[in-house]
Amino acid sequence: MTFGPNENDYLLPYSPLTALDRLDEAGNGQPLYLWRLLYPVWIVEIPGTRIVRRDLAPFEATILHAVREGGAQTTADLAAMLGIDADLLDRVLLVQQRIGHLGRDSAGRLTMGRLGANSLRDGVSYRREEGANGTMIFDAFTQTPLPDMYGPEMLITTDQLDQPAAARFLIPLCARHWDNAALRPVITSRTLPEVTPRAAYLPLYLVETTGPKNSVACTATPDRIDTTLSTIIATAKKQDAFLAAALTYDIAVARATASAWLTQRGLLTASVTRTAGGEWRAELPPDLLKRGQGGMSLARLGTYELIQDPAGGVVCLRIWCADRTMRHAAAEAQVKAQQARRPQTGAAGAGAHSSSPLAETTFSTMLARRLISLEATNDSLPHPQGPVPPDSLVPPPNSPVPQPSPSAPAMPSRRRKPERN
Repeated sequence: MTFGPNENDYLLPYSPLTALDRLDEAGNGQPLYLWRLLYPVWIVEIPGTRIVRRDLAPFEATILHAVREGGAQTTADLAAMLGIDADLLDRVLLVQQRIGHLGRDSAGRLTMGRLGANSLRDGVSYRREEGANGTMIFDAFTQTPLPDMYGPEMLITTDQLDQPAAARFLIPLCARHWDNAALRPVITSRTLPEVTPRAAYLPLYLVETTGPKNSVACTATPDRIDTTLSTIIATAKKQDAFLAAALTYDIAVARATASAWLTQRGLLTASVTRTAGGEWRAELPPDLLKRGQGGMSLARLGTYELIQDPAGGVVCLRIWCADRTMRHAAAEAQVKAQQARRPQTGAAGAGAHSSSPLAETTFSTMLARRLISLEATNDSLPHPQGPVPPDSLVPPPNSPVPQPSPSAPAMPSRRRKPERN
């Protein structure tokens, strides 16, 4: 399965390719493999009392004025002053006491509460309500509390898993991760009251890269690249063999998946290679790019194709050409296309600025950056999954996609539904 450059997963406000662009801008190395994850977390709602603001009803204001200025001290006093049935008035006074407007002293006399006095002063109804006074979110694997920037609006709950967008995502979990017994001591140590945690999921892209951090999490946080979750997941993988196995992909399956994609596109003269750093590349002959065969062109050179593999993850395949002249031509064409898409400023439009020194400097800078990106190699970088097989071991493009052997650890994640084009 191939994903379009602008395809959004809806559980996150941007597409997987946008995540790869952000990783490239931040210098996190080349992407190798991507997982769409619904990462398990606990929601802990902290009970407490809060003050809310409501409209002050005329009848409510009349009762408060009768107590404060009218000297009413009993239900009978109020009933006589307002001409209201005492039994009905008693029920109204109970509500006023519960929300903090009125109180009673030891002799049972009505007294003005602080919230009642403030309500009359400001012309609004301040009320005391029992309910959630805050929310904390904990990682389900390590019981680590997440910072305040992670709010409930970033999560999906178990009753939302049937929405179509969730079918694209994997859930790395097993039964013991939803046993909140391990979370209880953490809650107690933080002097929180007795609460019942609720299971939820944080949507994210987890990208394995050639960079020093190896795996990088991308979430709905403002920076997109989530260093907090990246660190937590790295720690969880060290502590939990199940999670580590779930987030390890089969190199042979990924290679054959990429080769099968070339065959489906009719790119029979192309081949799949893998650098010493682990980057997957679709090596295209120059003549294929010149003909535009299989939808390939200079505009695609250096970009990534995201291809679903049988294990449920996504292979990040970089469109490549060994011919340096072609790569330079591609860089120039891509920068010109990028400039053409930018809105022009000034009354004279693009023509007035196309030959200006500033425009030439901007073009040169953009071209230099693009050339650096296309010329950058990671052949000298070690890869955490061990030595890379030489290119002579790459299967031909029309070879069938091998399935993981029974002895190999299968992806122990929950796959919900097959993805649709």
